[in-house]
Amino acid sequence: MKCSADSEKLLSLYETVNNWQQVQARSEEGVMSYDEYEEQMDNYLNTLEEFEDIGVRKIGEGRDRITFTSGDIVSSPTTSIIKVSKSGGGSQNVEEVELWKQLDEKVRKNVAWLIDWDPKHRWIIQERVSQLSSPSATQAVLEKLEDKGWTCSDVRPENVGKRESTDNKKKRPKEPVLMDLGVGLRRI
Repeated sequence: MKCSADSEKLLSLYETVNNWQQVQARSEEGVMSYDEYEEQMDNYLNTLEEFEDIGVRKIGEGRDRITFTSGDIVSSPTTSIIKVSKSGGGSQNVEEVELWKQLDEKVRKNVAWLIDWDPKHRWIIQERVSQLSSPSATQAVLEKLEDKGWTCSDVRPENVGKRESTDNKKKRPKEPVLMDLGVGLRRI
């Protein structure tokens, strides 16, 4: 799947996230005053508002990264999201990309597609799927992966989503897929 992305804006988004992470760390260490912290927070929020003007909105945050809608930064055949690494580390992004490279087409049908990524793993562009939070969908994804020789010890209902069938000729029910590749996904 091909896409085009505005690399300057992606880098700016990454820098915005990481600058804010550094501000938070300095604040926790007591290195900055409350007024300075407030000013930096205002700058961060104003920059995020500028991104919202082009359709890039924060939709989730984990320990290692923040997820955004792709807005006008990415042009792709499917709706996509941007996963931005926090605090300069890209370990979770590295892990997802390396796993993606190992998956054959049969397995990739059961996970949200990685569309593009930064060579330094600062960001990933991934197919957007709707979160299901359903134990039965989670079980269905596990069974499909196991049928193809893979297992995942970290599949939680919040990591399973749904997408439309990739078959454009027939309308099929939405298929559950694994949204986060990484911890626990491995060959059997």
